[in-house]
Amino acid sequence: MPNRYSPLVLWITTLLVLFATPARSEIVSDWAEGYGTRARLIAGATANGTQAGIQIVLDEGWKTYWRNPGAGGIPPAFDWSGSQNISSADVQFPAPHRYHDTYGTSMGYKHVVVFPITHQVINPGSPVILRLKIDYAVCEQLCVPVQANLLLDLPANISVGYSEELQLSQDQVPDVRSADDARVESLQIATSNEESWFEITARYPGQPTEHDLFVEGPASWFLPAPTPMGSTLEGQDTLVRYRVDLSGVPKSATIEGAQFLFTIVADNHAVEQQWIYD
Repeated sequence: MPNRYSPLVLWITTLLVLFATPARSEIVSDWAEGYGTRARLIAGATANGTQAGIQIVLDEGWKTYWRNPGAGGIPPAFDWSGSQNISSADVQFPAPHRYHDTYGTSMGYKHVVVFPITHQVINPGSPVILRLKIDYAVCEQLCVPVQANLLLDLPANISVGYSEELQLSQDQVPDVRSADDARVESLQIATSNEESWFEITARYPGQPTEHDLFVEGPASWFLPAPTPMGSTLEGQDTLVRYRVDLSGVPKSATIEGAQFLFTIVADNHAVEQQWIYD
């Protein structure tokens, strides 16, 4: 039977097949399954170059926690000691969300979260092995501890396809605050009877549709999610007052000179601001 296709048609068809083939996809580890969750390592290209990350997927109704988990939560812990050809691995946290349940207000994530990783390679010309033991908690009605052991091999001079998940998560990591961003304007202590709390005023440029504030103090302090106490307009800006209960601060703690880190969220943009109380 004669060939119905000319060499030109076959050549064009081959080109179409080649160009229709997607670029090499991101590199991923196997999933580690847990109760209500699964986790894996991923690596791929972003706007800032090749990036790695920890992806946690949660069943509907479940949540996991930020580094300051709030009421009833447990922060994630990362152990990279089994890795090869890296000197350090810094886990970045996307800005959290606040959730309310019977335990109070917690801070964390639902559905899916990706923590970008900045790792320092010892020998750039050699492969990297990322080996992570992560302990984290997931919660629906009750909190469940989860441990996942993850392994990802990264070839030397890695070049992989674009990772939308990593880029989106990187965009959600708070920036260092610039002059035009939202900011904390004041931090004062108030007391009444045996109670004490921080009164915080944050300034948001314009009138953002959504805004929030999170605060972290010294390692031994428990600081809950700030409670919004009302807002006012001042010129073109929105001023929001927050209250932070200090009952979780150790009795022996010295507030004078204590360092705080604020995460300030305005719509889809988050920034960090350091503050030393004096």
